[in-house]
Amino acid sequence: MSEEITYWALDLSIDLLDCNLDKFNINDIKSFGQEMGEFLDQGKWLSTEVAKFGEGEELMEGFRLVSYTHACLITGHFVTFSKKAYINIFSCQPYKPSEAIELCGDSFDTITYECKKNMRS
Repeated sequence: MSEEITYWALDLSIDLLDCNLDKFNINDIKSFGQEMGEFLDQGKWLSTEVAKFGEGEELMEGFRLVSYTHACLITGHFVTFSKKAYINIFSCQPYKPSEAIELCGDSFDTITYECKKNMRS
């Protein structure tokens, strides 16, 4: 018997640690946003934008991601100096957080992360 969902949306915050810096580029981050959108909303991905931020400020440099589908919003900040990625996934489509975390880790070559779940009612 499957567990009944008792929330309207799941908001997942994932901090990826010790990422592969070779993956911190516009093409790989955009591909990740699209792949996560397709995973979360069964192929109904709509848009992904990636841009640089903090250029010229070593501690702040990196990339930001905004990707959305009909039912999900994925945002991310990828900080070059610290080799960390801060990813937020908000979805009113049910999904397994463990699978989303695995996709994040695989995309940026890390198995080290911290995660927080917030069930929105």
